[in-house]
Amino acid sequence: MKNNALWTKTAILIAGILVGFLIGRISIKEEVTIPAQDNAPVSASVQKSEENQPAQQANPVIIPKALDKISGVSAEDDDVLGNPSAPITIVEFTDYQCTFCKKYYSDNFELIKKDYVETGKVKYVVRDFPLDEHPQAMLAAGAAECAGEQGKYWEMHDRLFIGQEEWSYQNGALGTFKSYAASLKLDTATFDKCLDTGKYDTEIAKDIVDGETYTVKSTPTIFIDDKKIVGAQSFELFKNTIDAELARKTAETRQTKP
Repeated sequence: MKNNALWTKTAILIAGILVGFLIGRISIKEEVTIPAQDNAPVSASVQKSEENQPAQQANPVIIPKALDKISGVSAEDDDVLGNPSAPITIVEFTDYQCTFCKKYYSDNFELIKKDYVETGKVKYVVRDFPLDEHPQAMLAAGAAECAGEQGKYWEMHDRLFIGQEEWSYQNGALGTFKSYAASLKLDTATFDKCLDTGKYDTEIAKDIVDGETYTVKSTPTIFIDDKKIVGAQSFELFKNTIDAELARKTAETRQTKP
């Protein structure tokens, strides 16, 4: 009898161990193999692990919560694109060697030009702000200014951004800029002399000083009248800001009419 009772207890114990083991295996298998579904709850351990990971940002640009207002931003006597009497003035401080300036050019400038400049709503001005870390930026700014002497400022502006990878951090940048001048049908002798002598270095330096006065610290920095936008932001931000300024000025005009 004692032996039978002992065997019975042993069998029950073994069965309990087996059942516990199987339940544990099933639980482990489900946790490992069930794929995460969209909107499915995430375990606390996974969530904590994700929170500790560094944020990944494809385009590290500055996203302003509210646009700063900077009054007195001047277009100086730089080349104006569009109707000089347009109600909105955009002043861009740029660096031709800046990759974000090229992104802004590719993503926004052409759309702003098409939707607002060519329709007479905006006049556009570029001022130079070459950064110290970009060794060819000053020379590129000079190339645009020298082309402007012959009425091809905007053509050179476009060519410098489109071909940025051809000359950026390259020893032959000077020769590349001169080849751009030739392709734009400029008087190359006049252009070459202008660029070689740094004719517009003083004017470019003044742009830098003025930019610092207007709180420019990086490029591109764009002023839509007195609204400051920093970085290669979405076109939607520029569009909404321009439209709001146009609506405000239209309302002001209506109020002043008798």
